Amino acid sequence: MRNISAGLILPELEGASLEEAVERAVSSFTRDSGLPVELQLPPGRTLLPAPQVIVAYRVVCEALTNARKHAGGRGLRVTKTETEREIAISIVDAGPCPAGDAASGAFGHAPLGLIGMQNRARSCGGQLSMERVLGGGTRVSLVLPKDDS
Repeated sequence: MRNISAGLILPELEGASLEEAVERAVSSFTRDSGLPVELQLPPGRTLLPAPQVIVAYRVVCEALTNARKHAGGRGLRVTKTETEREIAISIVDAGPCPAGDAASGAFGHAPLGLIGMQNRARSCGGQLSMERVLGGGTRVSLVLPKDDS
């Protein structure tokens, strides 16, 4: 039980910006897998509530792991964009898409990793989608609301 609980809290992310959390997720993946990831983060640091930062970290980790497993880790790219109200993190690969209609979100079955990422996103007011990329590949997009306070 202690090992499970330890995975829920990430002390290394305490006080981290969204960008720092994403950078750590990408760095950890690259170190463990040996695969390159193109990281596109605009300058500056975005401070969000800790639950959102942790969700972003976990989604990036899970999406990169899935891309390695299902797409061979080809053409990996992580980007951040934002509007006045939202921040989006996209994880894209250039490999084959999972079976099913990813564009509409209707998969033949609901993969547990995808369900877990969707539940994490919802837990902090966000949304998660997965879609096919024109020309091949998959995009996982996490959209988080900006704090109005």
